[in-house]
Amino acid sequence: MKSPYYIFSPPYRESSAGIKVMYKLCEEIILHGYKAYISNYPSISNELSLNTNFMAPTLTKKIISYYNLKKISPIIIYPETFKKSDRLNGFKINYLLNYRNLNLQKDEFFISYSRVIFKNLKN
Repeated sequence: MKSPYYIFSPPYRESSAGIKVMYKLCEEIILHGYKAYISNYPSISNELSLNTNFMAPTLTKKIISYYNLKKISPIIIYPETFKKSDRLNGFKINYLLNYRNLNLQKDEFFISYSRVIFKNLKN
C-alpha cells in the first residue's frame, strides 16, 4: 500500500492563493492515483473552512489511526508558515509558497512553488 499524503493548510479563504495551491496539490495527488487528505489548522468545524470545489477530503483521526494501525507512514506537507507537529510520524516536507529568506535546517526537506522562491533561499 502506498503512503498517503497529509496536507496541512490554514482554513480555506477565496482570497488566499497559497491556500488554493494546497487544495490543488491535494487534488492533483488524488488524480495521480494516491490517497491525499487536507487538514485545516487551526481547525474550524464549519463549512466555511473547507472548499468543495476541490477534490480534497478532510484528514480525520480515524484516517490517521487506520494508517498507523497498518504501519504505513504518511508523507506530510506543511506550508512554510506552519510549525511541524511532533505528534505525527512520517516524512515531513516544507512547501515554500512565498517566504524568500526562510532558513531551513539541514535535515529538512522542501519543495518550492516557483524557481524564484527556490533561488532566493539562503544556503
